Amino acid sequence: MTNLIWKDLYVNRSMIFIAIGLFGGLFVFGALTGSEEIAAYSLGIMNTFSPMMVPFCALNSAANEEKNRTLALLRSMPISPRTIVASKFISSLLAGILWSVINMVAASWGTRLFPGAGGEFPPSSLTGLYMMALTLPIAAVTLIAFFKWNSSAARNAIMALWVALYVIPTAFRPAGMSMTEFYLKIMSPTPSMISVVLVACLGVYVVGMLVAQAVFARRELA
Repeated sequence: MTNLIWKDLYVNRSMIFIAIGLFGGLFVFGALTGSEEIAAYSLGIMNTFSPMMVPFCALNSAANEEKNRTLALLRSMPISPRTIVASKFISSLLAGILWSVINMVAASWGTRLFPGAGGEFPPSSLTGLYMMALTLPIAAVTLIAFFKWNSSAARNAIMALWVALYVIPTAFRPAGMSMTEFYLKIMSPTPSMISVVLVACLGVYVVGMLVAQAVFARRELA
């Protein structure tokens, strides 16, 4: 299990390192030049990138298995289908947690160096974790689609769910609340709201892993 997790993290290393270099570089440049605008921009982009980390790491590792035909190799080895599935879910979640920690550190520094940064969305050490948690169900469905069918199905699933993530709230927002007010409310969560979202989405993610394990095990028996 541990070796499979490290393998998937290694496959996704470029996604993590490029993000760290790009957004971290912008933040450091803003800090060195005293530019609050640049620092605030980098923090905002880091938060925007947070919900992408887990779903796209999951999709990338799944597509890599199919491209290199390593999934067939793993299936021929004395490794249970449930272990193969679990490694994908755990490695993707670890990548998201790693990015959330980086985001927390950057937000903490940003708040100290530039108290006025962020505008309507002031930097918070928990915003990245909150946004990462929101997309855990998307990552779960993406991996279920992969283990049920293939990486193309996983790619279609992630795109459809990504669109739904933005479209559905517009249809079910509270009456009389504008879209700006609605998104400001979503993007400014209270600590209790963050806790509820984190627990709920982690629960969905675990259930998704169990479903994917059952689906893949049945596929192996077919």
